[in-house]
Amino acid sequence: MDIAYLSRYSDGVKTKQPTLKLLKTRQRSMLGAFVVTDTKTNIDPNALLMKKDNAKIFTVSITDVRKLMSQKKYSVEKALAYYEAVTQIPHADRKLLAYTNRKHNPPSISMTKEVTKLPQIEWYNNSWINNSWVRNMMREDGGPPCFWTKDYTAMSDPFSKSWKLYDEKFPDRGWRVTYDVYDSIDKVLSQLLDFLEMHKDEEVVHVWIQGTLKGKDPKTVISDLKRGLDFASSKENEGELYDNNTVTRGKRTAEYLELWNTPLESSIDTWDYYGGKSPVRIPVIPWRVSNLGPRVYSKSIPPQLFPPTHFAKAMNMPELKLNLTEVYCNYSEFVEMVPITSDDALMLDYGWMPVGNNLYTMAKISDSTRGHLLKVKDPDFFNGCGSVVTAAHACFGIGRSNVDLINQLERKLNTGHSTSGHMIASVLAFQSQFLWYLQEVFDNFEKGSSVYITKFAEPGSGMYHSIYEYRNAIHDMKTADKSKLYPNYARNNLDICEKFVSSLKL
Repeated sequence: MDIAYLSRYSDGVKTKQPTLKLLKTRQRSMLGAFVVTDTKTNIDPNALLMKKDNAKIFTVSITDVRKLMSQKKYSVEKALAYYEAVTQIPHADRKLLAYTNRKHNPPSISMTKEVTKLPQIEWYNNSWINNSWVRNMMREDGGPPCFWTKDYTAMSDPFSKSWKLYDEKFPDRGWRVTYDVYDSIDKVLSQLLDFLEMHKDEEVVHVWIQGTLKGKDPKTVISDLKRGLDFASSKENEGELYDNNTVTRGKRTAEYLELWNTPLESSIDTWDYYGGKSPVRIPVIPWRVSNLGPRVYSKSIPPQLFPPTHFAKAMNMPELKLNLTEVYCNYSEFVEMVPITSDDALMLDYGWMPVGNNLYTMAKISDSTRGHLLKVKDPDFFNGCGSVVTAAHACFGIGRSNVDLINQLERKLNTGHSTSGHMIASVLAFQSQFLWYLQEVFDNFEKGSSVYITKFAEPGSGMYHSIYEYRNAIHDMKTADKSKLYPNYARNNLDICEKFVSSLKL
């Protein structure tokens, strides 16, 4: 058997006695790795992800790799990165006991901002004197646009509750920016610049600063923001904002370095870290994998952004209730971000709004936001990553207790229909990643074929589940949540999931 490319794309621990922490895992054994050979591919990604098949070196057909490279115009590095991402195992290395895949280069995106006029800014230190969300809501035009900072995202205070009502009546006219998400002056300034660009034709805008940002009171934050605006403005043309240079985002940021530079020995098994916790969002980043299975390389970096979906508009679903406060990052050279087009605006369910250096939030597509929004140029590179997300969140065991499994078996014996465990786990994920899982379900349901862009040893062809099996998953999730099992963000995802399944056609 000819084994190609062995040991060229992995790197890791060269000792034969790695620390006990490295090998601490809830899995029964090491997951494994793969080699590229002249035999057929024998990987079933979902069997691997769900711990049904592991502890061996798998094979990937060199013919399949070459076909993928030819059809998608991928380099060999990108083709192998795809195999690694959807299987969560690296290319094999004979010389290493524990190892990860080749480091991806940092992503890059180039944009050039146009000259724009700054509206007159009225600054408010802690108190929004002679103004309120309720008062502005009574005005026909919504009052002056207002950029407002707070300490926390939670809507616990009466001002935030009033703002939410105002935002529903006048979308994007009042921005609420919270320091638990935008935790530096640079990030807040980036949001303020986007806000000013959106409302550049207004005569006056309000900037109302509350809260404490890294020990800085509102007065200091205002001073820093003014300094940032002065730096961004042209001195020859007062009141005009210039950016004549091409802005390159996605250099080696702190988030990128923390993912790729953390030693494998310092990582933690994903199931070991999350399995004993209450259900939470796991910041899944598919690109860095190991022969020991999925690992946590950092407890604080954002998840990988996934491509904007189009299933909701394709199915004529109600507008998605987007979580606009979740921050995402891009960790791979193979994920290129490009501006959305007018055609994209009609088709996509949302776009990506840059909120910092290589940091993004989901955003509704509108006439006022479209010029700022981005999409993933090659969404096919993510096909199959939905299962990576659901497999990670399966560690919480929702829908997999002894009673759950017995009830599901009885239902299958009585009706002939099983239950989609992937869907039960999916709603726990960060929303972009959850929506991508639904996109994959939609694509599989519409086409009746595998979602992967290359050949794998999947157990069958056609639809992964029947509509009845997805309905059973919805039933089980709603039953489980009668005891408030799901966090609030997951209930919103569950609501989307229920509407999605009800829109699927037999």
